Amino acid sequence: MSWNSPLYFYENNKKIRLQLENECREYEIAYVYYYEMGNENLEYFHPNYEPEQFENYIANVKEKQFYNTGFDLAEGERMLTLQTCVRDRDDLRLIVVAKETNVVKEESKTNSQG
Repeated sequence: MSWNSPLYFYENNKKIRLQLENECREYEIAYVYYYEMGNENLEYFHPNYEPEQFENYIANVKEKQFYNTGFDLAEGERMLTLQTCVRDRDDLRLIVVAKETNVVKEESKTNSQG
């Protein structure tokens, strides 16, 4: 596998850590694809999918994904969706969909001066 291939980049960067105030959430990338503005089959910005809507979304994403990560999402699983613009293409967005794999609770960080 070439060092500049998308799959090589994925293999070396497939985990996402989201540090919140009292917890750290860990995710693994499941899908990366281009969203064509206005494509109703690939709309990624629904906070709560209906079961059939979710199945259709995932099926359409799998058709458009850049590569198969071997990591899938099922209905009801927690996911994180990231989007960014695509250079010189106002009609496209790069979408990264990741599945939550772990949540580590941390003790409250309070300032206890007294």
